[in-house]
Amino acid sequence: MTSMIVRNEFLHALAESDRARLVESARSVELPSRFTFYEPGQLPRAIWFLNSGMASELVRLADGHTMDGSPVGLRGFVGVPAILDAYSSFHHCVMQVPGEALRVPVAVVKNLFDNSADFRGIAGRFIEARYVQATQSAACNLLHNMEQRLARWLLITRAHTASDEFHISQEYLSEMIGANRSTVTQTLGALERSGLIHLDRGAVKIASYQGLCKVTCECHRVIEEAFSRITACRPASRAAELT
Repeated sequence: MTSMIVRNEFLHALAESDRARLVESARSVELPSRFTFYEPGQLPRAIWFLNSGMASELVRLADGHTMDGSPVGLRGFVGVPAILDAYSSFHHCVMQVPGEALRVPVAVVKNLFDNSADFRGIAGRFIEARYVQATQSAACNLLHNMEQRLARWLLITRAHTASDEFHISQEYLSEMIGANRSTVTQTLGALERSGLIHLDRGAVKIASYQGLCKVTCECHRVIEEAFSRITACRPASRAAELT
């Protein structure tokens, strides 16, 4: 089999036999920004294990407003409704930050979920972490100020992509955190003047991780703790080559 680079931390947390089954069935695909995985009323046609970039389930309201429901990157996978025997999805799942993924047939992943206690346990912790992320973010968006919310989103994106720099427009970012563009632009400018981030032609670079941690609220810590439990049973490598 041709060698395949696997950076997805969820895959590295699995038992070797389970990981091998998934990788053997996988196809590497490039995913541009706003690539649609599935829409409301649909079920995912595959399961995607991201090697880079970040996806998210978007909450779209009747008045046209959109918010980031629960992002996912290296620490999990896209396509949860398909393995939980859901009738369909309630949300629109898209690629936020462009990247690359391993695309695995639903049947392969569903078989592991049903028959491997190890896989089911790790997947369960991932699903719980996304639930914590969604509920904590909802509280944060209601109760905390824009600087705290934006810092949280940037830190979450850093954690999911394992990168200090990512490409996303300010217009799209304003949609993700449920704020108007002018407010987001002003807040980004304030963070840049403080030396915490650097903005350059549609790219955001985190210049001071510790500085952003001081700006944001406790919601970041709660979300990070939930995701840290997914792979706590085994050390996860950022990158490895499987042949």
